[in-house]
Amino acid sequence: MKRRLFFLLIMICCLIPMTAFSQEVTVADRSTEITIYHTNDVHGYVTEDSENGVIGLASLSALKKIREANGENVLLLDAGDATQGLPIASLTQGQDIIELMNLAGYDVMTLGNHEFDYSQEVLKRNVGLANFPILSANVHTGIGDYVTDPMLLDGVEGHTIIDVDGVKLGFFGITTTDTAISTNPEGTAGLVFENEVDAAEREIAALTAKGADVIIAVVHLGDASAGTVCDSEMFAEALPEGQVDVIIDGHSHTVENKVVNDSLIVQTGCYLSTVGELTLTLDETGEIKAEETLLDYDDFAEVIPDVALTEAIDTINAEQAEILNEVIGETNTTLWAGWLGNVAPTRAVETNYGNLAADAFVSSATAMMEKLGDSYPVVGVENGGGIRAAVYNGNITPGGLINTFPFSNTLYMKLVTPQQLYAVMENSGSMIVSQDPETGMLTQQQISGSFLQISGFTVVYNTANDGGNKVISITLDGQETPLDRNDTSTQILMVGNNYVMSGGGGFNVLADIQKYGEAGGEVETIQSYIESCLVDGVLTDYAGTEGRIQFSGAGYTSHDYNAKILITQADGKTPVVNKPISYQVDGGEWQYATTDAEGFLEITVSDGGHGIRISDNQQEAYVDNYAGLGIVADGAIRVWPVLVYSEPIQKPLSIFYRTHVQNDGWQEFVADGMMSGTKGKSLRLEGIEIRLDNNAIGGSVEYRTHVQNEGWQNYVADGAMAGTKGRSLRLEAIQIRLTGAIAEKYDIYYRTHIQDKGWLGWAVNDGKSGSAGLSKRLEAIEIRLVEKGGAAPGSVENAYLTNAKPANPTIRYRTHVQNEGWQSYVAGGVMSGTKGKSLRLEAIEIQVNGDGLSGNVEYRTHVQNEGWQNYVVNGAMAGTKGKSLRLEAIQIRFTGELAQKYSVEYRTHVQNDGWQNWVRDDAMSGTTGKNLRLEAIEIRLVKK
Repeated sequence: MKRRLFFLLIMICCLIPMTAFSQEVTVADRSTEITIYHTNDVHGYVTEDSENGVIGLASLSALKKIREANGENVLLLDAGDATQGLPIASLTQGQDIIELMNLAGYDVMTLGNHEFDYSQEVLKRNVGLANFPILSANVHTGIGDYVTDPMLLDGVEGHTIIDVDGVKLGFFGITTTDTAISTNPEGTAGLVFENEVDAAEREIAALTAKGADVIIAVVHLGDASAGTVCDSEMFAEALPEGQVDVIIDGHSHTVENKVVNDSLIVQTGCYLSTVGELTLTLDETGEIKAEETLLDYDDFAEVIPDVALTEAIDTINAEQAEILNEVIGETNTTLWAGWLGNVAPTRAVETNYGNLAADAFVSSATAMMEKLGDSYPVVGVENGGGIRAAVYNGNITPGGLINTFPFSNTLYMKLVTPQQLYAVMENSGSMIVSQDPETGMLTQQQISGSFLQISGFTVVYNTANDGGNKVISITLDGQETPLDRNDTSTQILMVGNNYVMSGGGGFNVLADIQKYGEAGGEVETIQSYIESCLVDGVLTDYAGTEGRIQFSGAGYTSHDYNAKILITQADGKTPVVNKPISYQVDGGEWQYATTDAEGFLEITVSDGGHGIRISDNQQEAYVDNYAGLGIVADGAIRVWPVLVYSEPIQKPLSIFYRTHVQNDGWQEFVADGMMSGTKGKSLRLEGIEIRLDNNAIGGSVEYRTHVQNEGWQNYVADGAMAGTKGRSLRLEAIQIRLTGAIAEKYDIYYRTHIQDKGWLGWAVNDGKSGSAGLSKRLEAIEIRLVEKGGAAPGSVENAYLTNAKPANPTIRYRTHVQNEGWQSYVAGGVMSGTKGKSLRLEAIEIQVNGDGLSGNVEYRTHVQNEGWQNYVVNGAMAGTKGKSLRLEAIQIRFTGELAQKYSVEYRTHVQNDGWQNWVRDDAMSGTTGKNLRLEAIEIRLVKK
């Protein structure tokens, strides 16, 4: 058995021995000294950063080269998780990191779990780029006899021997088997993770047979805090005593320096804030002395960074600056976070950015969970202190996201009980001590970075309660009954960043819970989620908050409130008084108001936080009654939000109209839903003029009337008279339509008040309003413009009365199915497609017969890789043929009289999810962003 002496230096050594940098090295006769510098969990922290104590790869490389130039025996090793993390690592999926490690002179590396994050192809590429052996003895491409056929990944080795001054150093690599559940499943698909100890025993035997004098395990297992199936101490205990001299570890981001079962275990923490210096001394008797010293940033004060490596890092950072400024998409509203003066909203109240981040976590965790075949309720949390900066209305870039989430966190998943979830939320809200009963403004004992932004549930606080008892209720999304705070058996999958989920910020209840898995990098997950939410390149789903975090019991009742924004000249000080202002709330419709004598724009908004904009060329201001922003100004903490004056946006598009009334003549023009005509006077309408005002979009309005004795007249447009004047002929019906560009953005609704019947339902887009064959006069009319997709002003039932027989419209449809082609047409809610055959829908055709009713069926599909297609009409194909692309979602709608009288209802059968609920009238059925195929569809007509 080998004889060993271990010297454990637990404290960080602040001064490197002078021999480390001297030009001459004295070694005792008949002994060999070898220094092994080792790193782990660097996660892209290769650039020197004095403020945060990051040593930098250039300094580490310089130290190695200095000692090599002095004739010393020096090696440099890494224990995994080097290629994922900061943008310098993630933007090229690890390629730049491997090339920098080549320049730094690394001798050996072991695969960490995050080396598998990108894909197996990328991993193989990175391994191929390395000028040093990359080890992992327990990751195989199949099941077999690993002694005779290791079946390792291409380029990866199980072990290697390095001859240093006549001493054979044998290294083998082990990757935690938890990688199968702690990284992207696509990166580990088809791989077999062999038991760590079994693989180690095989590699030890191989190295011993090859004459290794020293055996070192370079592993990515972590200490007990990592919660892995086999941590480094368990690993050492399971091996025969004395067979492994040193275990160089990674994964848990902790410092290790201990002897277990006659093996020295060392680990450096993470992020290159420290470097391990392992000194091995071998004498002629075979005795091995191992001494571990931990070096920090100050220990490199005298080291001049390697010039070539510094230039390479600077070049990469400069090139990546362009990538970081690339536009991912746009946001019409600010994503609120960071500090606004002396107030940090995410640390005290719900914000839209907090909701987005937590939603992104839930989306990623849910996908991971489903791929593992499990089913739990999923909740997400993000500490407010971890959301460092807002993304203002405008472009969203990778650099902006990294500015908000700068810590390169990893998302951890853990199974918690309701009791533990209540404890988590008690800690989250512990610093909120009171609430103003009139304004709703919250008071904190101190600003808390541990206040959580949440997803997947609603929490209600009573700020008047004592600490530990402030949470009134927690209710999971989709449930009506709150969770039982004493429930210790129900399991909920919680996902959050590694800081929170490891017990940081006072979340001690989470510290000792074993990890269920990992759900990816924090920034990468949020960017991917944002990309999945974009509609035509714009993020639209996070305009405001949603009431996920509520407060009750302190006397305050949720209500609208008046917020004030100071409008100034360009100097930011001189108030602009008594001036008309156009403004938007959360990117909504332009509204109009006037500043007061002090220059304040006072507006009424709904309870909670909102972004206020007065022009498109400046950032928004934030108001929030809970945070006290825009409702008070105390000079010390809260000041009035300020916006610089901008000329008002042109008044919005309007529809103006007037009618010629029996005996009264022409009435004044009215607009936007106001009544023109009379009620209760038995006076007929005889003529009408309609025009658009402030129409900067383009297009026109056209209309025609049905006149007593004459029938339908020809269409007229843009203010021309339809009907008659001076002939005593009644109007009996009307049709109105938009043309050109405006018709793409707006629907036009109108309803008429007719003799003996009163108000009829709303007609839309050239539908008929009034009556035919009944000799009933029109007496009044109302007309409105509604943005496409907006709700009708009221009921669309019975917009047009006639003595004709009732229409009996029908709808039929067929689908193009993978491998099978076009199916036959079906109707009446019958299924088209397949179930249980795992075949995708690729295209669809839908036809409607209105049986006398005007209008059509319009539909569009969301296609794999292509997104939403344009709408097609009545019988045209939506989707693709011959491209093997799946349909993922569909929207269907009626137009004209069909839309007034009937709804189209439909449901889809989705891969893995089965039949979805019925939806109607342009609602989406299916999924987007989940890569799930539609397999079947049912469609039916429903009378309104």
